Amino acid sequence: LGGLDLHTDVGYQNYRGLKLSAQRRAVNGVSLSGNYTLGRCFGIATTSRFTQTSGGLVDPNNPAYDEGYCDQDRRHLATLTVGYETPDLANTALRAVASHWRLSGILTAQSGSRLNILSGIDNAFTGIGNQRPDQVSDDFYPEERTLTSYFNRAAFAQPAPGTLGTLPRNAVVGPDYWNVNLAISKLLNVTGTQRLELRVETFNLFNRFNWGNPATNFNAGTFGRITTQAGEPRIIQFGIKYDF
Repeated sequence: LGGLDLHTDVGYQNYRGLKLSAQRRAVNGVSLSGNYTLGRCFGIATTSRFTQTSGGLVDPNNPAYDEGYCDQDRRHLATLTVGYETPDLANTALRAVASHWRLSGILTAQSGSRLNILSGIDNAFTGIGNQRPDQVSDDFYPEERTLTSYFNRAAFAQPAPGTLGTLPRNAVVGPDYWNVNLAISKLLNVTGTQRLELRVETFNLFNRFNWGNPATNFNAGTFGRITTQAGEPRIIQFGIKYDF
């Protein structure tokens, strides 16, 4: 016989969060808007693993074994937007050079996503995937995290034959992320209702290398190694807009 699947309502997720926001309307050409969320999501996995492939609960007789942080759990989320436009100066020469410059920037920052460490071996002899290793210590990370060693391998171990690991689901967190985008534009009045806009946009202004998530297969030689980048490198683009 192949795999037999039983579907029942045992899954749950609880989310608790605090969201703070502040806004400063345009005064003297400056406007600010910020949002910050402190959140926590905990429950039983409800991902696409429940697809009649014998890959749902790691221990079908004990749904609580798959309790842990939600895949979408992020402890901190923050955004800050800034806008500024230079005033319309009285002096004709200065007005042509310094007036109607617009600057807008967005800062995005967030803590790392939850990661599920996998043993990579069917130690329990159940044929069910996504088994986890044993937790040896709470020191999941080395003193200095690097691209080749993001996790402390000594904190994990393969379970004894016929047993499931003791490490909770989604027990570790990936690298954090922050990025700044900036746009600068100049408005030029041509005639009447016609207007020309010169624009420069910069994505990832500081060219920050945001690490991608490390490999989570404990049985692989690449365990704890980061080989990807989150987001984009610095990109600068120019544009011209003509309104009539």
